Amino acid sequence: MIEHPGTYAIHCIEGKERTGLMMAVLEGLIVCIGKYDNPVKISSVSKTVSFKKLKKKAQVTKPVKTKNAKGQITYKKIKNKKYDSGRLSLNKKNGRITVKKNTKRGTYKMKVRVTVSGDGTYKEHSEDLIVKVRVK
Repeated sequence: MIEHPGTYAIHCIEGKERTGLMMAVLEGLIVCIGKYDNPVKISSVSKTVSFKKLKKKAQVTKPVKTKNAKGQITYKKIKNKKYDSGRLSLNKKNGRITVKKNTKRGTYKMKVRVTVSGDGTYKEHSEDLIVKVRVK
């Protein structure tokens, strides 16, 4: 029983994925419960592009798959000497990778961070992936 006016905070934990802070105000009740984990599934798929087509112009492919994303998805290339050949470029908004014109045959890798912003109900989620593009 609350006897004095003011704001009171109670830390509560509910289930595996839900934590939060409940606050009671005498004039009304404000309940602020923590956000759920984002149910997004992110995976990398190896893609193959044609060497003959690369002789004529750059080719575009999408090697990152996302499912059940709650919020806006953004992509960022992570600089890493081991995975940066300079022959691949990344579109930050849609995750498409462009293989530059006249790229030689071989396997090229790029490290990518995929971030789902979340929304009012779900938390932000980020994952780092190594994407492979094969020129054949």
